[in-house]
Amino acid sequence: MRARGKAREGSIHQFCRIFMAKNSEKFMFCGNFLSTKMLRDLLLKNGQRIPGRALRVKFSKSSGPGGQNVNHVATKVEIRLHCTGHLSETHSNRLAQLAPRWVAGPDEIRVHCDQTRSQAQNVELCLQRLEAMLSAACTSPRKRRATQPTRGGNRRRLKEKKQRGQLKESRRKNFDD
Repeated sequence: MRARGKAREGSIHQFCRIFMAKNSEKFMFCGNFLSTKMLRDLLLKNGQRIPGRALRVKFSKSSGPGGQNVNHVATKVEIRLHCTGHLSETHSNRLAQLAPRWVAGPDEIRVHCDQTRSQAQNVELCLQRLEAMLSAACTSPRKRRATQPTRGGNRRRLKEKKQRGQLKESRRKNFDD
């Protein structure tokens, strides 16, 4: 990790940091916002691709693991995606049903992560979560086939019901004596 920038008295301190991820892509952010050119595209199961430039990433101080480190480094990651133009109306409605807590507003999804001490790992975890949820929303659910209970199943159910009734009958106190 490299840090560069100038800090002058009375001005806003802004540092540009370059992080090297596992797959040797660079994550560069200035202040609290990540350069969206550095994010990878999201590939959904239905073959749809959402470009990385459509995502908005924000960093903040985390409450997760890291000890004193969490008081100094902004490792919590929040990724937002505006669905308009990327998801159809039916897919965005299905997403709202599957994960209502992720829907931040009309046509906006918000995912956050603060599981690890590394900002780059948290970015990757957020992207994986978002990819999985969008893939689940884009696949249509299987239709339920209505079936009838079998004759043997009905017999077993009635037999169980009869036994349960007899057990309750035996617990009753007889007040006629």
